[in-house]
Amino acid sequence: MPETRSLLLKHRSVSLRRDPQAALELDALIVSRRHATIEPDGQRYLLRDHMTSLRSQESNSLL
Repeated sequence: MPETRSLLLKHRSVSLRRDPQAALELDALIVSRRHATIEPDGQRYLLRDHMTSLRSQESNSLL
């Protein structure tokens, strides 16, 4: 079973990438080194894809 973790966003932007320096490291070859960011947008959050060749399924969408 894959490891699961949680991260409290606290109305801040969080980077998702394949990099140990990321706020949330995704250790998989399918994830780019600069994959996406989760950003606050009022009471919701926006998943912003960083124009990678492996586009996120819900690119630039409210979460």
